[in-house]
Amino acid sequence: MQSVGAGRSSIIIIAARGALMFAAATVGALHTLAPDHWVPFAALARANKWSVRQTARTTMLCGFGHVTVSAVLAILVAFAGLEVLEHLGARLERQATFLLIAFGFVYLIWGLRRSFSRHTHRHWHTRSAGGPPAVPPAAGRRPSRRNRAAEPAAEQPARPPALREETSLTT
Repeated sequence: MQSVGAGRSSIIIIAARGALMFAAATVGALHTLAPDHWVPFAALARANKWSVRQTARTTMLCGFGHVTVSAVLAILVAFAGLEVLEHLGARLERQATFLLIAFGFVYLIWGLRRSFSRHTHRHWHTRSAGGPPAVPPAAGRRPSRRNRAAEPAAEQPARPPALREETSLTT
């Protein structure tokens, strides 16, 4: 036979678990509203002209990876203990500064080498001697709105010679 006190504690534990699960779901949902979570995907989708389907697929895969890594870290904390994780965190915190400086230095060298290389190229929207584009855009891709606006309008049909003489500005 169960005592009244034991039944109450199990109800409290169940309610606490439910409240914890609700809080975790709420924090997770609000967490996705932060601009650092969705702006990169919106920018990549726009720059690469992704379809809604491709954007959703990429976002879901990255979200799955994000949640999986977070869950694995939580399981590691549960098994290894908080002290071990705090030790690793402090060690990583000390090394993060040097890792960021090293990454920045490598990126600087890469950028300088790239900017000073003798490699020259042409963009498809540049025109040589008023002719067609130097390099056509990739097959199946339209130029961006900005580059479409810069293209000359279709040539007007030639006027008959009599009209051309009348409208000339020479005297």
